[in-house]
Amino acid sequence: MYQKETRKTIAVILVISLVFFTSNTLVEVHAKTYLFTATISPATVNINQLATYQVIINNTGTSPLGSVSMAIPAGFTILSNVTILYPSTSWNYDLSATSIDLSVEGGGPVLAEGENATFTFDAIAPSSSMIANWTTEAFTSKDGGGGALTLQGEQPTVTVISSPPRTFIVYGTPG
Repeated sequence: MYQKETRKTIAVILVISLVFFTSNTLVEVHAKTYLFTATISPATVNINQLATYQVIINNTGTSPLGSVSMAIPAGFTILSNVTILYPSTSWNYDLSATSIDLSVEGGGPVLAEGENATFTFDAIAPSSSMIANWTTEAFTSKDGGGGALTLQGEQPTVTVISSPPRTFIVYGTPG
């Protein structure tokens, strides 16, 4: 009888140990992070200056990034089509007077953590000095669908300055 009780006790201890050990080795589940950064260059231009702008959107979170919308500040005139440098084959864009919208096409791949979307366009700066915010939003799915990602850092800005005064140097002797 003593032997049966000992076996039962050992069996119970083994089961409890197994449950305790297994519960401590379960796979941890981490919540996805919905984060991105956005930059634009050049960061400073003169009034009425024609410039080629480059925008880089980085997926810094663990969720996918499937679309981006960037507002065009008042006074800027986009002169050319948008050129998507990366990812060049699976993303598309829509350009209106007020925004540039990029999105993954059909079943194309979204941007994974650490990947970026890079695009360029030509624009003329406004005719007055200002700090222009290019307000940018990103989403997990195409065409602004799914969950919104949170911008890390500041919205991209371009500072529009007055042209520096011209200095003329006259060489020679007074006559």
